[in-house]
Amino acid sequence: MYWISVTALGALVYFYLKGRKKNDPEELKSESTEKISEDHQPSEIEIGNLNSSEDMLKTLKKIKTPWEKHLGYIQCLDPVYKKRPQDQKMHDLAKELAQAYIMEFSDMKEAVFEKLGDAPKVVAIFKQLAILFEEDHEYENAIEVCQNAMAHGLSDGTKTGYEGRLERLAKKLKTSAK
Repeated sequence: MYWISVTALGALVYFYLKGRKKNDPEELKSESTEKISEDHQPSEIEIGNLNSSEDMLKTLKKIKTPWEKHLGYIQCLDPVYKKRPQDQKMHDLAKELAQAYIMEFSDMKEAVFEKLGDAPKVVAIFKQLAILFEEDHEYENAIEVCQNAMAHGLSDGTKTGYEGRLERLAKKLKTSAK
């Protein structure tokens, strides 16, 4: 439930910074560049039809502030993650984007925690990456992601949290080794 709030907050901030909300899908398709923040040059950040991880990661590297970068990752990752069950390319792209986010999380952590407020702090990308690894039967990597999230003081927003997820992954790892 918290990831929905984070996603909704990200969308609200995006449209607020954009200056106006567009409702016409054809108009959205026709524009290849959008302004994410008043701090950036209009042509510096290209949103639009980013089809590859390279395009998305190049775009995300151009974002200067940690909070906007966090929102940019959410904006890029959420639609890709949702399409992963139907398309292996989307699964692989989601995994690559989530791994890139986690590599950069330490730089964004302070800003993200400031915006998220009091505990529990849910950053859905950690949970998503753990799920992606689990779907690929890469249980050791999924365990590592959970441990990383716990080290940052994050919650996955579920009843049992990362602790329960770790137990389930450890059982799967043990049965897969047999």
